Amino acid sequence: MRPIMSVSLATIALAVPLLVSALWEEAPQIVDPADAPAFLEIDSDHDGGISEDEAKQLPSLHNSFNDADLNQDGAIEPQEYLDAMGKTRVG
Repeated sequence: MRPIMSVSLATIALAVPLLVSALWEEAPQIVDPADAPAFLEIDSDHDGGISEDEAKQLPSLHNSFNDADLNQDGAIEPQEYLDAMGKTRVG
């Protein structure tokens, strides 16, 4: 009976880190606006995205607008902004 118990514990010990890792990677990337106060300043119309026009306020962002707009929707969302500014992902 002991070998079955040790196999079960070994299986659990291997499965738990894999499950936690998978759940962590699938979690939504949520950005607290407090983490990006400059984003809120640049997003002057407060629509949740920085347009190319708004990006002109920060020349380095404007110059790399197409690279920063990862989903190419014409606006830089908060997470794209953090990525472009070299911040780490949150969530």
